[in-house]
Parts: sequence; structure tokens; C-alpha cells
Amino acid sequence: MKELKCREVGGLCDFIASGETGEEAKQKLMIHGMEAHAAEMSVMSEDDKQKMMDKMDEMTATQE
Repeated sequence: MKELKCREVGGLCDFIASGETGEEAKQKLMIHGMEAHAAEMSVMSEDDKQKMMDKMDEMTATQE
């Protein structure tokens, strides 16, 4: 089981996305971000969005 925490990738809350794979957890966290943090995401630079995606990939890659 893979987990991603909103706050650990730069978010503002304690939401935890989990999935059987890193990709599943990443998709759930992305949906959460678009729904719960739409205002913040809309003003985020593309570079910052990419850094967030890279952080999610890094975090799921290190989980067993």
C-alpha cells in the first residue's frame, strides 16, 4: 500500500491518499488537490506543480 500526505508535498491539510500502487495514490492526491485546494492550485506556477509531482513520485518510490 502506498500513501501520500497532502502536507508533505506542499499542501495545506492532513489529507492522506492511499492506493495499491504509487500511481493510484498519486491520482487520488491530485484529485484531492484540485477539489480541496482549487484556489491555491490555480495560481501555482507550472514549475511548482512539476516540483509537487516530482515529490509525489519520489515519496511513492521509497515506500515498500
